[in-house]
Amino acid sequence: MKPIISRLRHTVVALLFALSISAANAQISYTATFDQHLLTTDTVSENGDSYLRLRYPDLWTQSAAGTPELPVHYLRFSVPCDATDFTVSVTGETTTATRYTLPVYPTQPPIPSDRNTSEQLFVSPDSTVYSNNRYWPAVPVQVVDEGFLDGDNHIVTVAVWPISYAPTDGEILFRNSVTVRLDYSVKNAGSENPSRLRAISRRATGRNNVRWGREEAKRIVVNPAQIDGFAPATATRSASPRTVTTLPDFEYTVVTNRELAPAFDRLIGWKRQKGYSAGVVCIEDILACPDFQGGDLVSNIDDDAGKLRAYLKYTYDSGSLRYALLAGDYTVLPIRYGTGRRSITIKDSQNQDSSIYVDWPIPSDLYFSDFNGNWNVDGDSLYGEFESSEMYTMDYAPEIFVGRLLCTNRQEIANYTEKLIRYERNPGNGDYSYLQKAFYHQCDELQGIHEADSVSSNFSPIFPQYTIFEEKPSYNTENPTFPSGSEVITEMNERYGFFSWHGHGNPGGIGTKSHKNHEYPYWGILAVQGVTCHHVFEESNGLNNLTNQDYPAIAYSTACDVTPFDIYEQYNVTYNIGSSFTVAGLYGGPAFLGNTRSGWIGSSVRLEKKFVEQIKEGNNQIGVAEAFSKVSFAYNKYSRWCSLTHSLIGCPEFEMWTDIPSVYDDISVTRSNSSITVAGNGLNGSKVAITSGINGLPEIKTVTGASVTFNGVSPNSVVTVYKHNAIPYIAPLYLQNDTLRSSQYLHVNNVHIGQAVDTNRTEGDVVLKSGTLTLESGGDVWIDEGVIIENGATLIIECKGNVTISGGTVERGGSLRIDAGGEIMIQKGFEAKIGANVEFK
Repeated sequence: MKPIISRLRHTVVALLFALSISAANAQISYTATFDQHLLTTDTVSENGDSYLRLRYPDLWTQSAAGTPELPVHYLRFSVPCDATDFTVSVTGETTTATRYTLPVYPTQPPIPSDRNTSEQLFVSPDSTVYSNNRYWPAVPVQVVDEGFLDGDNHIVTVAVWPISYAPTDGEILFRNSVTVRLDYSVKNAGSENPSRLRAISRRATGRNNVRWGREEAKRIVVNPAQIDGFAPATATRSASPRTVTTLPDFEYTVVTNRELAPAFDRLIGWKRQKGYSAGVVCIEDILACPDFQGGDLVSNIDDDAGKLRAYLKYTYDSGSLRYALLAGDYTVLPIRYGTGRRSITIKDSQNQDSSIYVDWPIPSDLYFSDFNGNWNVDGDSLYGEFESSEMYTMDYAPEIFVGRLLCTNRQEIANYTEKLIRYERNPGNGDYSYLQKAFYHQCDELQGIHEADSVSSNFSPIFPQYTIFEEKPSYNTENPTFPSGSEVITEMNERYGFFSWHGHGNPGGIGTKSHKNHEYPYWGILAVQGVTCHHVFEESNGLNNLTNQDYPAIAYSTACDVTPFDIYEQYNVTYNIGSSFTVAGLYGGPAFLGNTRSGWIGSSVRLEKKFVEQIKEGNNQIGVAEAFSKVSFAYNKYSRWCSLTHSLIGCPEFEMWTDIPSVYDDISVTRSNSSITVAGNGLNGSKVAITSGINGLPEIKTVTGASVTFNGVSPNSVVTVYKHNAIPYIAPLYLQNDTLRSSQYLHVNNVHIGQAVDTNRTEGDVVLKSGTLTLESGGDVWIDEGVIIENGATLIIECKGNVTISGGTVERGGSLRIDAGGEIMIQKGFEAKIGANVEFK
């Protein structure tokens, strides 16, 4: 029975949504409502004392340890780019007061998920709060975050406490509605504090003149109607002071070193076929470029990571960059460490255990996705200190979407690219049903707080078929009987589209069961079979025992330390969990989302649920969902820590399947000398991309109707049709009347190459003058009369079907290489001259 003493009701007239703006000062008001019927209470005991615990769905506390644990709600406001000096107040509320005999449970600090809960000492109620009758918090609203989404969409976040607590009276004041007013000033840029976040203006380009951030901001703020008025029009010039002429810029950029760069030809070819300008930029060229010798001018950090951020910012400013794949671990690419603080246990002078707080370096690619934030406003040697004055100068809202591959050699890149393309083009070899299945695992206290249960429930609309493995008979039993690491691997081989792992971790493994609550011995899944990191030796418990080569999956984990970009502590392993899953072999999948350092029990799973929300709301691109999960999350030191450490290992652009894929049928492609028309059933809402549009760049259009036409383009383009939850369609390619001087990698089905293979167009030879043309064909290839491969040029055909050669010439010094799954039929008319290089497999 609830210990209610009395119930009082107070009513104040609530203000409606309002907006008021003057020349120098402005205000926005918004009324939030809460349902008291959703508030639940329970009684908990600690050290012999009983407390009242309050819970409200999807809200959690951000209070300091020892203060009352009260749920908090967040409101995001769109404000002008040049707004500053924010204050927030309550101008109206309707409330209900209820008295309880038990004190409200005091907030406890989150526990790093590399510890167990038994190591955490209970923090008693703060006497300065609990010994008086003043409502806590004294002011139930607070500005907690500021950021710029996509450069200039200015968003301020306000925390609202629906409950206040008067400790000595035991009164809980519940706000049924509360009207919040955000006041701010509008100042000229020259009068701003130089350490404050500033907007970025991008140059308008023909390809990137639509700002994605505007529409995304409208989804998350309480005043979406004001966004278009607040955000400036796209700039007509770059905001960057640098002038770069020596380095290219792309929409989709892979940054790696010169040794690894050629291995990305296949991946870059696929991105171009999806309509993106895409290419590789070598880190050696970025670091040597005179324009970036000053490093990160926003943060005044002049090191290699600062130079990389400066290059990425420049290409964003210029209107190009949207996705960046940072390809390499710490031996290949520079990394940036953010800084957190956490306690560690040491022996004091009396040889007693004592806790001290230390700075904790956290490898984080958040630094490379945001270009507004100042990571070193205090000018010291520690960067991204989110518990210092840098808390409000770091920006968790992205300008671009970033993923990383922990690759060190070309074979690893080939492994990854195969999984990515299979996942996007042919998951399950046509057996698509596995894409709606999810596997979850939980153990230790992460099972105690039902992490996997809550995530699976949230994700059930996407993955209606799911399996949860957990410790038996309970998470804190002395001798658990289930599951071992090998039992988890065996189950994952039953074909799932999504894995979610909730256990204690380190770079070499993730726990599946342990003695009591995270005590030795530990069983777990390993990054690589036989390479144990404090785990019990088992047969067949390595990720390399997965047999899902044809069924690539996406994996998410809240476990600690599972995918560092560097060597972390004593764990000098060849592959960590993240790199094993993505690059070590053909098992695993195209994305692993996990922690470079410790996560936090409770906080990390909330971040995962934010990721789930993004997928359910339609942000299906993996990198977008990962980035936006942090936008609505990073409001206290623990959530900021989680936002720094949690990282995407894999491509940021591809989409997660959220249903059984459909298949296009009855699509026709008509080519003239300077146009391409695509028509067919189910085309409405699809994207149609060609590889050689206006100015020779890839071009993409969204279809509104049953057909779309590209004018003034090369008819020799590859045509790709795709949309969410549909298998991409690649039209037959007819190469005719063209001269090729640069390298290309094309993913095609049936291919016809020759002088007169398309009767709708002017006849003419296909001449390869230089570079390498690679045709990866899922069908058949026909080479007819009029194909000429000149000295220094190469034609590579990798074909699953048959190759028929009825004409063509390979000149001296030219090369033709064919690897066919079917027959290679050479007919009269084909000539390989002396000195030509011809190889058939």
